[in-house]
Amino acid sequence: MDLIRGAISQPVTVAVGVILTIMAGLVALSRIPVQLTPSVEDTIISVSTTWEGASPREIEQEVIDKQEEKLQGLSNLRSMTSESQQGSGRIRMEFNIGTDQETALRQISDKLREVPEYPPDVDEPIVEATDFQNRDFIAWIIFGSTDPTLDIRTLQDFAEDRIRPALERVPGVSEIGVLGGFEREAQIRFDPVLLAQRGITVSQLVEVIRRTNVDVSAGELADVKSNVRVRTISQYNNVEDVENTVITYGQTGGPVLVRDVAEVVETYKEPFSFVRSKGKQVIAINAQREIGSNVIEVMERLTAKIDELNAPGGILDTQARKIGLNGELTLTKVYDQTVYIDQAIDLVQENIWVGGLLAVMALLIFLRSFRSVAIIAISTPISVVGAIVAMVAFGRTVNVISLAGMAFAIGMVVDNAIVILENIYRHIEMAKRPFPAAYEATREVWGAVLAATLTNICVFVPILLIQEEAGQLFRDIALAVCATAALSLLVSVTVVPVMAARMLKSIDKRKTTSQSARSGDHFDAKRLPTTPSKASTLRRVANVPLRVMRVLFGWLDRLPDWLSRTIYRLSGSVLARLAVVVGLTAASLLGTYFLMPPSDYLPKGNRNLVFGLIIPPPGYNLNQQEQIGERVEATIRPFWEAGDLPDGSPEKQQALAALPAVREFDFMRGAPGDPIVPPPIDNYFYVAFDGIMFHGAIAEDENRVVDIPPLFNHATRGEVAPGMLAFAHQAPLFQLGGTTGSAVKIDFVGDDLTSVSKAASTIMMQLGAKYGFHTVQPSPGNFNTPGPELQIVPNRVRLADVGLSPSDLGLMVQATGDGAIIGEYRVGGETIDLKLISKQAVNQRLIENLDDAPMATLSGQVVPLRTLAE
Repeated sequence: MDLIRGAISQPVTVAVGVILTIMAGLVALSRIPVQLTPSVEDTIISVSTTWEGASPREIEQEVIDKQEEKLQGLSNLRSMTSESQQGSGRIRMEFNIGTDQETALRQISDKLREVPEYPPDVDEPIVEATDFQNRDFIAWIIFGSTDPTLDIRTLQDFAEDRIRPALERVPGVSEIGVLGGFEREAQIRFDPVLLAQRGITVSQLVEVIRRTNVDVSAGELADVKSNVRVRTISQYNNVEDVENTVITYGQTGGPVLVRDVAEVVETYKEPFSFVRSKGKQVIAINAQREIGSNVIEVMERLTAKIDELNAPGGILDTQARKIGLNGELTLTKVYDQTVYIDQAIDLVQENIWVGGLLAVMALLIFLRSFRSVAIIAISTPISVVGAIVAMVAFGRTVNVISLAGMAFAIGMVVDNAIVILENIYRHIEMAKRPFPAAYEATREVWGAVLAATLTNICVFVPILLIQEEAGQLFRDIALAVCATAALSLLVSVTVVPVMAARMLKSIDKRKTTSQSARSGDHFDAKRLPTTPSKASTLRRVANVPLRVMRVLFGWLDRLPDWLSRTIYRLSGSVLARLAVVVGLTAASLLGTYFLMPPSDYLPKGNRNLVFGLIIPPPGYNLNQQEQIGERVEATIRPFWEAGDLPDGSPEKQQALAALPAVREFDFMRGAPGDPIVPPPIDNYFYVAFDGIMFHGAIAEDENRVVDIPPLFNHATRGEVAPGMLAFAHQAPLFQLGGTTGSAVKIDFVGDDLTSVSKAASTIMMQLGAKYGFHTVQPSPGNFNTPGPELQIVPNRVRLADVGLSPSDLGLMVQATGDGAIIGEYRVGGETIDLKLISKQAVNQRLIENLDDAPMATLSGQVVPLRTLAE
């Protein structure tokens, strides 16, 4: 079938096809996911295990090693790394490209069930299809209160149990994290002296509590017409249940209860993290979206849910009245990823419109025909909109990369249409009718257009075949270019001939000159009427703007002829052509050499978010970290206070004028740079957890985000945060590690940890000296500084003399320190930890007192710890 002849002879069919294509594209555009960057479909699974109070070495030896031994035999496993820290351990497993995620999750769960046993109090491992090294949150929310007397951190459980589930139920949200609060627990605070007087050891007390605090199911019994379930209910529900537990019977035959040797208190755990927002303690909530969801739609639903929770009569209002709050509980969204996404998409769309308008202007100058330009302007959006259908069909998303690909492909679309249209007009100038001219001209050059289109497509097809990370990152731009170029070929041989056959007019060869290219269809200044007396008044008035255009833009009408003559002269001889080719080639090479920007893997972008990492020496406690945070905040406070003031107010102007200047340190030169005045800050937060501190800010002026890192570096200078390794960076567009999205990861492997640490420290210092220490991020951050550790070595002989074992001693030491988790406690329908802790250890954290910690023995004596261990 002759496609070209069929299209020209059946314009209604072509019009229907165009309409259907546009409708399908608009429907696809409404359904295609929108996000910031392309999705990288790596199969990465994380296993997290919590063991409260355990040291990193215990986590590694008793948990991580056992799990790795079972997991290392998984099929398609490409790499497996683990991190052990105080109280928790994580394993990160990366599988080969193409590995089914559900299959990998099932295999990991099966392997973890093969681990023979874990130490007591180790929580069940959590398996997630997430990468804890590269988490990109779409929103940060602050949970606070307007009541200054309320410590919002005490509502951690409320945030975990009520707010978190409400936000996780939002369609498209995969995970909600809650940081910075106090978790509740029930503490059995025993007196070692009272235990010893009754001949009870800590181990015996723990054993009794565990055997008592349990519900036992006895199955079902038949009762006439029905079966009745039988259960023994003994789990603790209130303080009195714990206090009335019988431990043993004394010498007088009376029972010894828990309340005789201890007191039971519902309280809060010792905090291991905190979050401060603009100098105030808050609870931070972050949100992650599901892969493949539309981040803009997810954020709209999440914002609506936050408004619902904040509304009168909502969850927060009800809880505020329940606890008798003199104020309100509030959820405030302080970071929204869609703000930058909207800005990025608007910028790309603006570039597309500007580029399209410039292309139309260029066509108008050289084609000198409004009708010809209209044909091209109408045919171009058909290819672009139709490409959206291909994006949806291949499961891709609208992001800055795919939009850039569409913008890049617009040039190809215009090229094909121009080639076909110009040849059609050439045939019309040969005195042919528009219909045969359109058919013959299109058949004449469609092969060349096909070859040019296939050449462009072949350049990008290999990218579609790359399965690794680089191929997935640039697959959107390759697919956008290929789809748009292929559709442009179809449009150029169908839509363009049909429109040209009906919009272009025949030209009388006798009236055709070199100066009149299209009859009545373009602006020709030389054809303006010069005899006003022969024209009507209306025509004279209408000719005024044409005369103005003749004066201002008459040179544009002569520009194509001048270019044609110039090109003809330059190609008039073999020597001239050779000189032109050599000159243009040399100019291209020199221009490429001198104008080539610095090479990088991925662009950094310009996100309005700055992070600063602060790595303290090992062993810093939370109080010390908070003191450092307060000193850092003192430097940044004027900037967020200026950002809180209303724009245009006199107070705002005074605050801006009072902002101090800071010097940006040039790490490459090793010297301070020029002083700058950073912009005001919309939001500032400071977070500490697991021995790491970081702070972040959002600039009030999105065009001056680059001036915030110098402020962070100045706020963490040596006199403010002594002994700290601190640096700041603008959050990269692509969250693939590092500060620019183009990080290089170096792993040091060896059997001797000391040798590995020395080698890593040497390389880090060399890289820092060459590229700047702010670009080098060690993990863990303080690997080259050993953390303090107090080792207690049991005296087995002495322990045997008093009837104790090393495990009994370990339990007593644990209870004398942070306490030992010995079970669960039900309160208000919720389950919290039940902890055993010595009265002397409550609110006591001085290591000097540990030697004198009292230890109860079976003989009824109370001896200090130093007599049983070294």
